[in-house]
Amino acid sequence: MSFFKKNLSYFLIFLLLVTFAIRLTGLTFSPPGFFCDETSIGYNAFSILETGKDEKGTPFPVFFKAFGDYKNPVYIYLASISIKLFGLSVWSVRFTSAFLGIASILLFIYFLRLIGQKWPFALSGGLVLSLMPWHFQFSRVAFEAISLVFFIILSMVFFALYLQKKQPTFYLFFSLSMVVAFFAYSTGRLVIPISALIIAYLWREEIFKKRIIFLISTLAVLLLILILAYDHFIDPAGILARPQDILITDDHPLFYIVITRFLTNYINHFSPEFLFQRGDLNLRHSSGVSSMLLTSFLLPLLWGLIYFFRQFKKSRLAQFLILQFFLFPLPASLTIIDEGAQATRTLHVVPFLALIIIFGFWNMVNFFKREKKKYLTLAFLIFLTFESIMFYRNYFTVYPVLAINNFEGGMPEAMEFAFSQKAPYYYISTSVCKYRIEIPFFMKYPPAKFQEHLVFPNARCLYSRKITNPIAGSIAVYKATDFIPHFPKEKLLKTVFSSKETVQQKTGTQQELYVQKVTDLYYVYQY
Repeated sequence: MSFFKKNLSYFLIFLLLVTFAIRLTGLTFSPPGFFCDETSIGYNAFSILETGKDEKGTPFPVFFKAFGDYKNPVYIYLASISIKLFGLSVWSVRFTSAFLGIASILLFIYFLRLIGQKWPFALSGGLVLSLMPWHFQFSRVAFEAISLVFFIILSMVFFALYLQKKQPTFYLFFSLSMVVAFFAYSTGRLVIPISALIIAYLWREEIFKKRIIFLISTLAVLLLILILAYDHFIDPAGILARPQDILITDDHPLFYIVITRFLTNYINHFSPEFLFQRGDLNLRHSSGVSSMLLTSFLLPLLWGLIYFFRQFKKSRLAQFLILQFFLFPLPASLTIIDEGAQATRTLHVVPFLALIIIFGFWNMVNFFKREKKKYLTLAFLIFLTFESIMFYRNYFTVYPVLAINNFEGGMPEAMEFAFSQKAPYYYISTSVCKYRIEIPFFMKYPPAKFQEHLVFPNARCLYSRKITNPIAGSIAVYKATDFIPHFPKEKLLKTVFSSKETVQQKTGTQQELYVQKVTDLYYVYQY
């Protein structure tokens, strides 16, 4: 037992490295396919890298206009680095998310050390964040929300450094991290100002009584205003476009309906069904094989909440965490949610939940130790290990089948194969290139040419136009459910399919047979 205690930190480091390796495994396989938002983010990052402009030709925009929506800038600019290193691909665009996920865990460990926790505590805190399905899900898809989590934790690190070392430089970096977090994801526009106000109140003596710190705070606010003014000058609709579309007041309802919607949304985010059973019903936001948090985290979360409630009057960290816990559904509660709760618009709470859970866990362990019930700790760890293994197993086996339609599974394979064939012309079905951005991404079409014409000289989406006289040697890509025109000299070059194991009962017996069910997804033809 003493050997285990002595080497506990090394064991936790090993487990963390295993979880990091899992995060980097099969980025193009699970989730399957490539969602249109990911494609848009990837091509805009490629465009910025190559030309310094977005797909529409706007130089270094704050918000990126894309098929009627506006993408947040931070992830796109960071993804351009990954694309520079590895080239434009599904993997390189998603690698940015995986990198931010791993980096946020390392920063979280460092933060725990800064607030006075020992290495086993800090490393197990990093493991809690790493094992959290909520965090894991968004560190494998190219959605902007994971960048908000990273910069929130980065700001926590710099603020802890400032409180510890009293150096204005750290406060400056804290302020800049908060400004970047404001632009990282749409909810940051509400979450960051609220968090800044809470910090300013709780640590008012460290901020307002020091002239240089107050000056830095003022300059950070001015920087934020200048960036917003620049964005307004480029495109006045940028910062407001997305919120206007999804607010609970969008359809101008009566006041009591607005209040009912808000309260329903707010309460749903604390429901066990969302946190510990089903999670977000959208399979792009949740895996469907686990909820947002492992069931194992329920007891440490409750224990941690009780611990911080007891510390509330004498600990500013406790006050900050309790406020964050009860305010986290606010951005999502103000928006339209079809059913249940929304994981993307509440992702910012993940580091705060991890803090509550890890403090709860260690207090729980100490309680069991004091009561001479160490076997309860062992039972908890066994259950956590089993649940984690099952989550990872199901994520890479069940989830790719469940989410195949949510991410256009098979589309990247069909498109990459089609554009690898040298052809005079490419016909792409509208069901394949729903937003047209899929063509330049997989074709790796030069952004400068795309910005100039917004069309392709040798490719087009079919839309309502059908092929009548295809160019000889041309390539066409169809979804299997399309009405496909056929021509005398056509040749089916590739079929992209999915395969899953199903159980059927043998006729007239109780015997179960395992059968591979194959479903066609996409066809690539040559004319």
